[in-house]
Amino acid sequence: MATITMTSLAAKYKDFRVPAMKVKSSGFDLIGESDYAVESVEVTLSQTVASAAVIKLTNVYDLENRKFRDDVSSDFILGELVEVEMGYGSSLTSLFYGYVDEITYELSESPSIRVTAVDVRRMMMGSKKSNISHQVKSYSDAFNEVIKKYKPAYKSKDVDATDKLETDCILQNGSDYEFIKEELCKKANRDFFVQAGIVYFKDIKAELFHTVELEWAKDIISFQRRASFQDVVIKIMGQDVDKKEEVTAEVKVKADDKQKSLVQSEKTEMNASVEDNSDAKKIADHKADEAKKQARQASGVCIGIPEIQAGGRVKIKDGDASLIDGIYDIMEAKHIFSGDGYRTSFEVGGWKR
Repeated sequence: MATITMTSLAAKYKDFRVPAMKVKSSGFDLIGESDYAVESVEVTLSQTVASAAVIKLTNVYDLENRKFRDDVSSDFILGELVEVEMGYGSSLTSLFYGYVDEITYELSESPSIRVTAVDVRRMMMGSKKSNISHQVKSYSDAFNEVIKKYKPAYKSKDVDATDKLETDCILQNGSDYEFIKEELCKKANRDFFVQAGIVYFKDIKAELFHTVELEWAKDIISFQRRASFQDVVIKIMGQDVDKKEEVTAEVKVKADDKQKSLVQSEKTEMNASVEDNSDAKKIADHKADEAKKQARQASGVCIGIPEIQAGGRVKIKDGDASLIDGIYDIMEAKHIFSGDGYRTSFEVGGWKR
């Protein structure tokens, strides 16, 4: 997607003057129509684990009758699907969609209820399977077969089709989440993630979310960039059963092009599912991308901006042309709405200039 500037966001959100938020279930605004109060809502969006929304409610206890209010108990039920929107004034953006996974009732000087909702990935992580055979014609068909049973827990899906396989069977061991991330994504060169109720199985190079441009000392409250030494060769090996020969692929990874080489380490993996050089290269490239993200990290805090999302990017400018300025891939974004207003923080894995 295109780069979006703070000028255009200020026009959309009326200069960020009136922070606003909704927690909805079945299209109904639970918070706006209730008598209880929201102390805070914290939404954590992630590319690698299940996204979550933590809602802390106050004014929830009937002291005279010594019980929690019935309207809170009926609004938030384990398994209930909820959606969280944040923004300013009447301009709100959907940030999270998932099910209530945990409810904590706390009796203290100020009784409260803490509701934690998670997206469909948490449910997928809980499945355990062994030697399950998927009779499919492509990796995208396998993805569709696995994800269809989770339809009650997400809104829609966006899937990039993959090429037809030479075999018509893919074996699964482990959870549905592990099968998609470790088997399908690596072999098909795809990313799998969930955002605001939409399940994505997309080409790894696809750009689905905005790049938000932030200027130092104007739009950013704080920013840190850190790089760690990495000089490694990732080597993936397998066996071509038909030709009865070894197949292999390797990729070199450095944290920075200017980094000095000392002793290059090697990470070799024998993968039974690799049947040709193309398979090996895809898995090696995927692992190299993950390693580079681990070596290149950054974090930042700014005013609340709903467009900053995991899977998107931030473009930092006017910080330091050679060391800071550039485009950063967002791995995790946290949106916090409380009595102090609305703020966004983000964690980065990988950058380019």
